[in-house]
Amino acid sequence: MCLIPKRRTREALLGFYGPLSLLVLVGVWAVGLVLSFGLMQYGAGSAVVATGGPPGFQTDIYLSGTTFFTLGLGDVIPRSGLARALVVTEAGFGFGFLAAIIGYLPFIYGSFSQREVNISPARFPRRHAPHSRRTASPAQLRSWPGRALRSA
Repeated sequence: MCLIPKRRTREALLGFYGPLSLLVLVGVWAVGLVLSFGLMQYGAGSAVVATGGPPGFQTDIYLSGTTFFTLGLGDVIPRSGLARALVVTEAGFGFGFLAAIIGYLPFIYGSFSQREVNISPARFPRRHAPHSRRTASPAQLRSWPGRALRSA
């Protein structure tokens, strides 16, 4: 049973789902890391000096976000050794996360592009035809969707 009966619509939606889900996954990773470091700061006793009021959970999440994305605004400053160590560690994680994403996204884009080339109808006859012929038989063309997905 298929939720989207029209094949073209289904293929178009699935073509957007892969890259979009990858971007959502990167966002979930970033939010998870910021929240995790914020919780560690909170667990360390919110040992920060905040210019806008008393430190609390929101201040720790704010400090975590500005540190992870390497903004370093300076309006919230860690005051204990543990809080400083967490800030330095988080800045390293944020910089490494950015580097990993910059290196990973082009690789994934290339993989998606190669998949599209491999399953395109124009390449099917050359990949699946017997060596003596350059075209596929009608029976091979009818079985193309299943064979293309198995070979991808």
